[in-house]
Amino acid sequence: MKMALGELAPSEVDAVVMHAPGTIKGDLSEVRAIEAVFGKENLPAMTSNKWKIGHTFGASGTLSLELALLMLKHQKFIGVPFTTDHSRPERLDRIMVNAVGFGGNAVSVLLEKA
Repeated sequence: MKMALGELAPSEVDAVVMHAPGTIKGDLSEVRAIEAVFGKENLPAMTSNKWKIGHTFGASGTLSLELALLMLKHQKFIGVPFTTDHSRPERLDRIMVNAVGFGGNAVSVLLEKA
């Protein structure tokens, strides 16, 4: 995530599409990593698509990219319906997408509205 940010301030990211594999340990680990990068006071809105489509293994990262692109295009944050955090950014200019593969391969990309 730090590499994806480059020199951009973490506060400039409006949302994160989490990998969120749907396990207590996996999801909590990712939230803790996001807190470490962004700080607990400046957390971007967080979401995932797995609550709706399940874990699609190899297509997971691509589907998360699609979610982020559609949110940027339509300027609508799609949250997770059963979370206690209902923060919704007013505007979406930058969205980070996290993806993790088998064996611990991980990537984060930052998408920006043109």
